[in-house]
Amino acid sequence: MKLGGKSAMALSIAAVLFVASVVFLVFRQPELENTLIVYGPRGIKGMATALLQEFQKKYNVTATFIDYDMGSIEIADKLISEKGNPIADVIMGVPEFYAKQVIDADVLDIYLPPELGAIPVSEVWDSTRHILPMDKGYVLITYNETILSQRGLPIPHTLDDLTNEQYRGLVFYQDPSTSGTGLSFLLWVLSTKGTENGFAFLKQLEPSVKLHPSGWTSSIFALQRGEVAIGSMFNTDVEYVDVPKLESAAVEGFVYREGIALVKGAEHREIAKKFIEFVLSIEGQSIVAPAGYMYPVNPGASFSSLAQAPIPQVQVTFNSSIAGNVVEWLDRWRREVKGA
Repeated sequence: MKLGGKSAMALSIAAVLFVASVVFLVFRQPELENTLIVYGPRGIKGMATALLQEFQKKYNVTATFIDYDMGSIEIADKLISEKGNPIADVIMGVPEFYAKQVIDADVLDIYLPPELGAIPVSEVWDSTRHILPMDKGYVLITYNETILSQRGLPIPHTLDDLTNEQYRGLVFYQDPSTSGTGLSFLLWVLSTKGTENGFAFLKQLEPSVKLHPSGWTSSIFALQRGEVAIGSMFNTDVEYVDVPKLESAAVEGFVYREGIALVKGAEHREIAKKFIEFVLSIEGQSIVAPAGYMYPVNPGASFSSLAQAPIPQVQVTFNSSIAGNVVEWLDRWRREVKGA
């Protein structure tokens, strides 16, 4: 059956309009830039590099990770100092406990990628949605089983156990002004006990503390030399550090959470969005654990390499009611605890 002239013309017009709409939508899509600059702390360099390598293959872009040999607070402050004329397009590894300072500085834009829908609401810790959850880890009390056994000492289970006089001269926790693990220990104490009681506890603990290592490497060296036997480490350290063989009762621990965000005024905004999407996707999240010591937040991602690490039974998260005082706490720790 042949179509009438009017019907044929209507179909032709419809076809032209359809093609035109498709062309319009194609050209309306924002053009992806071929350059991406990502800021982050030195502690996540391995993971960030692995993510960027895969992202570069996927989008054929030049992606650069810059840490300036800085920790998480320092690199966040670097971004804040560049407000209005940012170098970075994305910042990774923003710790939950320093999020308020970064958000209040107005250097981030809100971007909600579709992949966020796959992440449990319980993992989304920034209610403003400026910073999206990227990964998490657990800081807990570890011990050298050999030394404790030789001395007939009990296994430490909680923060309060660390003040046991039997452990005097064997305890360590990293300097919170130079170490993310040490800062996590400080925030674990303050989140659990409150500010004033927390600092009172740290002062009570100090006579038992042999030293405050500057970071992970110096902590391991001190453990290897037998200078210390009990202290704060990430749960994954228990799994892959062989000398000495660390153990943990994993009764309680602090949940270290960090995120990723789009920089306000980013020069390469569209490719930055794609990178955030990639990091939160199953593909990106499955790179998190093998390339680092943290756990993915997307439940579809794999992390078999960390499956045997002890997970604390009681998980203490950062108390958001005390947010915004990290710099003040560090100054107070140096004056009242370390300097005492």
